Amino acid sequence: KKAPPPAVAPPVGGTSLAPEEGLREVLAALKALEPLVASGDFEAARSLLRQPLFASFLGYSPGVRGNVGSLKPATALAKASTGTAALGELLLDLKRIDDFCLSNRVIVFNAEGLEQVNRLMAAPSQRPEERFDLEEVRGFLEDAREHVQEALAALK
Repeated sequence: KKAPPPAVAPPVGGTSLAPEEGLREVLAALKALEPLVASGDFEAARSLLRQPLFASFLGYSPGVRGNVGSLKPATALAKASTGTAALGELLLDLKRIDDFCLSNRVIVFNAEGLEQVNRLMAAPSQRPEERFDLEEVRGFLEDAREHVQEALAALK
């Protein structure tokens, strides 16, 4: 009897990714996410988390509330794994990163407000690490990387 073909995740950016390949791309995307968060570019970070790699391949949905039990990984990825605990924790890590970015973003309503924000941001004492407590989000990023590694180890 022949073994079934490996599970393939939904299309991501026009191509299908095998689970291992996709998870490795998630690791690379998390590496790209770190400088965005560190520089205070929270809108760009949130935009990255909404890319097909996270939304389609992983099954990340930023609008879902709750805990790890209410966050479900993509079916193809879950089927390719011996367990979904690490994937569920990864989705929760991504949600925490997104929530941090949402809570700390700057919203500007008019030109006067934009001028004030630009002046404040240009001040030498306004480095991102001084404006925000980035330790929390760095911890979420580290947890996410660890959970991707666990998910890679759990692939069939």
